[in-house]
Amino acid sequence: MFISLCVAPVATTGRTGELLWRIRGKYREDKGLPLWAFGLALMAIGGIGLLCGRLIKAAVSRQREFLAG
Repeated sequence: MFISLCVAPVATTGRTGELLWRIRGKYREDKGLPLWAFGLALMAIGGIGLLCGRLIKAAVSRQREFLAG
């Protein structure tokens, strides 16, 4: 349960990036860093974070199984 609570903010970061990526066509700005680039960066951070969270969950699961057996 605790691990899920730690992974949830990372998943939210990825979802926010996905939202910014999807609205890239509606708002085109030539000034500064485009909104879609920020969204892409958030998606990358969220994806890497989710991968790490899943690896941690798998490691904890295997450790519990090892200790039980």
